[in-house]
Amino acid sequence: MNTSRMTKKGRHSYFLMYAAACMLLAIAQTFLGTEIQFILMGFVSLIIAGSPLFFFGLFDITALFAFFLLSKYSIFPFFIKTVMGERIDVGLLAVGETFTVITAGSFIVVAALFAAKTIHIRKRFLGFSLSSKELLTLGYVSYGFGFVLTMLHVIVKPTTIGGEAVGGFGGFGGFIGLLYLGIICATALLVKSDSRKFINKKIILMLAGVLVLSILDNAKLYFTLSLISYIATLFLFGRKISPRYIVAILLLAIFYLGAVVPVIQVLRTDIFKEATLSQRTELVMEFISNSVFGEHDASSKMALLFNYEYYPNLHTPIIDRVEMIQDLDIVLDGIHTTNTIGWRPVTMAIKHITPRILAPDKIPEVDVDVIAYQIGLTTHLISLRRTMGVFGVSYAMFMWPGWLIITFFLLLLYFLMVRKVVLPSAFGNIFGIYFLAKYGINFSETGVQNLIGTMLRAVPIDVITILILLRIARGLVRKKSNLQFRHSSEIIYTPK
Repeated sequence: MNTSRMTKKGRHSYFLMYAAACMLLAIAQTFLGTEIQFILMGFVSLIIAGSPLFFFGLFDITALFAFFLLSKYSIFPFFIKTVMGERIDVGLLAVGETFTVITAGSFIVVAALFAAKTIHIRKRFLGFSLSSKELLTLGYVSYGFGFVLTMLHVIVKPTTIGGEAVGGFGGFGGFIGLLYLGIICATALLVKSDSRKFINKKIILMLAGVLVLSILDNAKLYFTLSLISYIATLFLFGRKISPRYIVAILLLAIFYLGAVVPVIQVLRTDIFKEATLSQRTELVMEFISNSVFGEHDASSKMALLFNYEYYPNLHTPIIDRVEMIQDLDIVLDGIHTTNTIGWRPVTMAIKHITPRILAPDKIPEVDVDVIAYQIGLTTHLISLRRTMGVFGVSYAMFMWPGWLIITFFLLLLYFLMVRKVVLPSAFGNIFGIYFLAKYGINFSETGVQNLIGTMLRAVPIDVITILILLRIARGLVRKKSNLQFRHSSEIIYTPK
């Protein structure tokens, strides 16, 4: 497949195949005995989930954000339940409300996407070309700064012990994305400079560095997004991946999911959070050498608070990341007119982005923790380390019809922000790949509080930091070669 171009006819063909697959899932659910109204709502949600890529192309960045959001509410749950031979309406506490919100929410997401696309964007913040030398230097500079700042985050970040936040400074955590950008630059340069290799020692060392940070910080998402950044860059820069490379990537994924993820889950226990950096390193090495998993399944504790009956025979950390329906369901079942949370996620977002020097007494509350407390899942506010998407949080704020209005305008502003920052297509676009990896893959898990924080703090800091690092990289290249960028004839990154 020529990934650099996708004609309208090609999009039609892929969408017809997708619609046929959705129809097969609906037929299978009919044989399983699912009620017809839920099959219809599920089918409509599936079709709407795929429509952004049909209308705007498989590599349109804003459309991919919308697709990632909707897929975890419809595509993954529908597919997983069907493969397991289970009805899609079994295991939910508020089945009617859940399917209604997902169907209506799907229309809202696509409406916000179309509205954002109708507004003309004259110039992007990160829309320019890089020479190979600049790309190489930017990769080194980004990864170097990212590694140092993330290590500082590991050392001084606030910790959560027994559900309570304890001291620390979390301002360095937002720079983890620089590691992804470094890996993307290195991979893009590899693809353009060598048509046969799919990895080199430099990329292996970069990935290994992120893996170490993931273990030290108990954050499996770091390494996951690094792998996604690497694989996405291979694909979106036109690398033809042979079957043996696919096997190698699958083996790496199996190793990561089977060995690294369980280790990180165990390291989230309080004994590790209370340890110093040196003690934590010793505990990690001891754990790996002894391979003692014990009774440290973190998901078992969360099962006491959240509805895990939707996948009774298949609950792993992976399931938590590829679906959002069970988290939405618990909100729809527990939130009523007497216990809505109002504008609290908005005020919490503003407090969260306010520097601690201006608000020394601010408490790091999270919207999902407030929801759990409001519906009686916890007796006091504690950190549950859970994610809750925009559908669930906006519904908990004002129920019907407020959640529709809040969801629409928040997503409209978010899509406009994405369009202003990066160029439309992800193909051959290092900054587009970066934003998809850092913000797009887990977009469905982003609630109201995080959406506001991302728009008002995270993305502006990202853009300013990248522009500064790019200026540094260009300065280093000019100093070394004494050649102005505008005279360079070796262009490697020219997004269209």
